Amino acid sequence: MTAAKPSTAIYVHAGTYVENVKIPWNASGTTDAPIWLLSADGPQAATIVAATNDLPTIKALGVDNYLIKNFAIVGGLDGIQFSQSGNDYSNYVNNIVIQGNVISGSTQDGVKVSQANNAYVLDNVIHDIGTQEGVDFVGVTNGVISRNEIYNLHNTSSAIFAKGGSLDITISDNYVHDVTGDGISAGGWTADAYVLPGATYEAKNVEVTGNKIVNVGKNPVSVFGATDVTITDNYLVSNTKNPWAVYVTTGYPQAATVRYSSDVTISGNTLVAAKTVTHIDAGNGTDVVVEGNGGAVVWSGDVGPAAAALWTSTSAVIDAAAAAAAVIAAASAAASAASAAAAAAATTAATTTTSAGSTSTTTVAVSTAKSGGAVQTIPAKADPGAVTTTTPTTTTTASTTPWSESHAWTSSIKGTGNADTLVGTSGHDFIDGLTGIDAMTGGAGDDTYGASSSRDVVVEAIGGGVDTVLLYDTSYQLGDNVENLTAKNAAGATLFGNSFSNMLIGGAGADILVGGGGGGLHDRRGRRRCLHGLAGRFEPDFRFHRRGQDRPGRRRLRQLRRSTGRSEPVGRRRRPAFQRRPHADPQGRHRQQPDGGQL
Repeated sequence: MTAAKPSTAIYVHAGTYVENVKIPWNASGTTDAPIWLLSADGPQAATIVAATNDLPTIKALGVDNYLIKNFAIVGGLDGIQFSQSGNDYSNYVNNIVIQGNVISGSTQDGVKVSQANNAYVLDNVIHDIGTQEGVDFVGVTNGVISRNEIYNLHNTSSAIFAKGGSLDITISDNYVHDVTGDGISAGGWTADAYVLPGATYEAKNVEVTGNKIVNVGKNPVSVFGATDVTITDNYLVSNTKNPWAVYVTTGYPQAATVRYSSDVTISGNTLVAAKTVTHIDAGNGTDVVVEGNGGAVVWSGDVGPAAAALWTSTSAVIDAAAAAAAVIAAASAAASAASAAAAAAATTAATTTTSAGSTSTTTVAVSTAKSGGAVQTIPAKADPGAVTTTTPTTTTTASTTPWSESHAWTSSIKGTGNADTLVGTSGHDFIDGLTGIDAMTGGAGDDTYGASSSRDVVVEAIGGGVDTVLLYDTSYQLGDNVENLTAKNAAGATLFGNSFSNMLIGGAGADILVGGGGGGLHDRRGRRRCLHGLAGRFEPDFRFHRRGQDRPGRRRLRQLRRSTGRSEPVGRRRRPAFQRRPHADPQGRHRQQPDGGQL
């Protein structure tokens, strides 16, 4: 890292590296020539394990123009931290992209970004975090938290935070589930010393849109001392302890001037198990608009990481890095020229040449202990028991109903337990990548897939038979052209259908079955917590603009989506929804502690 200079692409080859990485304060890229830190052999092929949990696994103070992509990051005080250098607000972080990483086991935050301009946290999986947040923005101006999956957080605060004087923040298309605190919070409890100078709000101009929030311990969305907040087109599941979707309250009550929430719009959200839309504490009801929310509101969309884009060659990784670098370049005044320069730098880096005026490319060697492959935390699942020459005894029964079972498989295709790409035959296949995060494509027959992770991707064509996913994780969204989903997790799971006529079959646990636009058949094998049907609806494009304006941050996110080739999320109208934690606590919940802002 000490030798990095603008346009350097640092390739980290497959293996496990035990160290705490500190990016030097004086090693910055430029807007047209950022520095890239990349897992060279594919997503999560390179694992960085913190040597000590007293420091972040990756730490950077006061640096600019960085992209960190596709690592497995384990342990540390924080997984990744970008913060100002010093404490006088004179050396901010500028222009960073954190994308495609799997972050787990951090003591405090998964991703911590504070005192920063133009910060993008995209397509990460963050899980099993200790005492604080999955993604924590403190004093960030123009930030995007999008397409992340965050789960198994054991704190009492929130999975996603934007607070401490944060301004112009988009929180979109994230999948938050199985957390003990809030799902998403606009604003928070930040002590005065750590709020950006001059800020009279915890957060301002925040849009929370298109997120799916399931199984949270407190509120799906909270607003703490924030103003100009839009909460729209989210899928929000409440609980019996807090039977509302959005909690609106004050910021840090011991602040010299208490910050109240105002100008909050909550509309068009799909609500499950909510008795009321909001709970609003006294003094926070100014210009709060609530309209068009409820269980009948149509919701469909694409949340979480762009999983299909994770299986890439080294050159494709560089191409994706160049696309993200274009986002950085867009933050400068010379956006178009900077984008071209970044793309040229990517081409040079991909050829791994070093000459006068070209990109300097570094391959990082093993530091301490090394072992092949990434650290995996996906639990083992039972093998359905099929082999290539064995035909299970299950049979298909003719029926006049719109629901059909898959034919028994006649061949079996299995992966290695890593991130596999598997392709079926024209017959009836059983396809299972085992414990890795896999991409599985079927053929013309009736195919059955084993999914050990909510991020496993199943690709089926129209007319490609009757297909079934056997789920061994806690949640799964059926992809296009796949008919059936069966829970195999005895601890309970959430099953989401699609626009087809699906068979959603629960297991032995307390499952949630959510139908899509077709005629869903819900089979209650175990104890059901919820059976909920939605009518599918799609719209031609995804709109980030709010109130007639197209903020620069939202334009850049759209540009990034187009440049990476990911299909636009669909099925949203103009709505809002937010979450955070309480101050005056009507249910006697644990109150949050003030955040020091910078660690």
